[in-house]
Amino acid sequence: MSANIFISYRRDDSQLFCNYLSQSLAQRFGSQEIFLDKKLEDEDSIPPGSPLESKIRFALDAAKIILVVIGENWDVLDKNKNKRITLKDDWVRKEIEYALTRAKKEPDQVHVIPIWVGDYQKIQEMIDHTPLPGIEGIKSNVYLNFPNEHNVDLLQSDGAKACVNSNIEALAATIEHYLGDIQSLFKFFLENDEYLSKKYDVQKLEFLDQGSISTLFKTFDNYSKRDVVLKVLNSKSEEIKNKFDRSARVAVKLSDLPHFMTIYDLHLEGDYYFYSQQYIDGRNLRKVLRSDYPQGFNFSLIHKIMLNVGEAILHTHQLVGKSQIQASLGYVFCNIKPSNLMFDQVTQEVFLSPFNLCLKDDNFFSKESVFKELEQKRKELELKQKNDCAECEDLFFEELSYLLPERVDDDRRPAPSDIYKLADLYMLGLLGFELLTGQHPPTFQDFEKLKSAQANAYQEITAASISRGDVPKTFQDIIINLTKRKPFDRQASYCKVEDAVRTFKNVNYFLNLAQESYKSCLDRCGDEFEQEFIEIFLDKLEYYEKQENYYESACKRRKKKEQPAHLQLSFKNKNGVVDEKKKMKHAKTLKESILFLFAYFEQSERFVAQEPNILTRVASSHRTQHKISSGLYTPFKKALIDTMVTLDYMNPNSQKSSRRLKIEEAWKHVVEGGFEYMEKHGSYM
Repeated sequence: MSANIFISYRRDDSQLFCNYLSQSLAQRFGSQEIFLDKKLEDEDSIPPGSPLESKIRFALDAAKIILVVIGENWDVLDKNKNKRITLKDDWVRKEIEYALTRAKKEPDQVHVIPIWVGDYQKIQEMIDHTPLPGIEGIKSNVYLNFPNEHNVDLLQSDGAKACVNSNIEALAATIEHYLGDIQSLFKFFLENDEYLSKKYDVQKLEFLDQGSISTLFKTFDNYSKRDVVLKVLNSKSEEIKNKFDRSARVAVKLSDLPHFMTIYDLHLEGDYYFYSQQYIDGRNLRKVLRSDYPQGFNFSLIHKIMLNVGEAILHTHQLVGKSQIQASLGYVFCNIKPSNLMFDQVTQEVFLSPFNLCLKDDNFFSKESVFKELEQKRKELELKQKNDCAECEDLFFEELSYLLPERVDDDRRPAPSDIYKLADLYMLGLLGFELLTGQHPPTFQDFEKLKSAQANAYQEITAASISRGDVPKTFQDIIINLTKRKPFDRQASYCKVEDAVRTFKNVNYFLNLAQESYKSCLDRCGDEFEQEFIEIFLDKLEYYEKQENYYESACKRRKKKEQPAHLQLSFKNKNGVVDEKKKMKHAKTLKESILFLFAYFEQSERFVAQEPNILTRVASSHRTQHKISSGLYTPFKKALIDTMVTLDYMNPNSQKSSRRLKIEEAWKHVVEGGFEYMEKHGSYM
């Protein structure tokens, strides 16, 4: 059987690395899938005496993946002081030229993946000065932080070994993506299992997505009669399997909570570790934002999503509080990003993957680990999104902008018991920013700057960056407080996640917008507010009374209480002289009526309609003492709304037609219920 993976290397340059790489990939794909001209000292892929050229060409012809390993001594000199790579009879050169020729002819079938081992800058400079035709084809897409030949003992360090293995896992996932055979292999696995072949409809197995850790398939569960997603571990390494096992078992505890995708079954034995979970008919939130809402969601949807995610986080913290999940060990940790959230297109609900919150990382607060993780992610995305650079860049900037500042700032790290709480608050705030703007948060934008300045590369979210006329300022303030760089500044605003979620719940789009409009008018007018307010209001009231045909019929009545309201409220005496005392009294009464209407709306939103309420005594007074006619309430309501919209529009910062419409809608929504109640319970006739 021919091997799908060919490793090209120079023995004097990277023999030890290639031995290790070959062994690691063999655990994933099987030793028969790897071609290396000398895997170990006592194991040759090419039997002694075989014609090397024909064997190597046969292997190159059969391989779908050609790994070109380049270390710091790749351009080693021969005995004549010539760079061997520049010589036409150099076998490494022949392998590379042949591989690049095949890849050019068969771009969908053959993939050349360069792997640089050692000092990145040194290798970059070496390749730039190598006069090899097609050299652009081996410029790095993957940079593995593998110790060079002079530091092989670093593999004895758990940290170094973990880093190397992590990079190789990413490479293996990329290879698997290019080979495109995991679906057929997994399908074969299901078909040959007596129980699984009956439970899942293998013929409906559909590839969804693939990452460095796992691959997602959609299929039909014959027993539960529903579509499900199968999350299949890519690796067959026992170490990775054990990690997947631990994380999946913790994820199950979260999956029954509201706004989490439910995990139905775990299969943690045999060749493939996987679990089945709820299928969401939709896309991840990042794709929805980019395609449908590039300027951000409307506020009602933002509010709904933030509550979905906030309540999901709150429930996980409650489990931690009950010691059902050990957050101190690295579980339940800030992985709340748009690409990890599924958006149901029908219900417009958002669901979190419980597994994404349960990935344990012992080196979470190691700066070196952060930089290696980001570098690895970038290379992984470049390979995965080879034909879509824009998407690759978008996903990498998501990783960068959602980086927790504490991970690169030793001085600002909270106590272990508070880490996960303050981290999740921060992530929730970043999500809110992106939902408002449709853009990545500005927090960390430049990877090179991050590596040099570390936490000082952070850029704060400002009020100006999230200012939207259709979004209550209260909500914008929450986002700013949640995304403070210093963890304890977040805690100063919200001691617990419950406090933040409660604040989100209390944000009512229409009420907050109307209240902010009212405050804006008060701030702009200052001491002159009452005078401007009453004058505009009476003009509006006269206009609307005429429209309602209330004016003509009321003018014929002689009693003052039966006259049009704008005349009853007039602050001029019989001689036309303004009575300032009376004028201010009417203005204050109208201001109080606005506050009563705010309170009634808030009360009616929170509780079922009940008696008594904030307007009960006012309605009784209107009916028994003032004998207010039912016909007066409609023009009074219209005049009050129009007055507030007019005053708001006088603010230079509010003179946009779109804002005027939003403000008018908010005032109508807030005062409508109060006026309906007053008309029903406070009318004299």
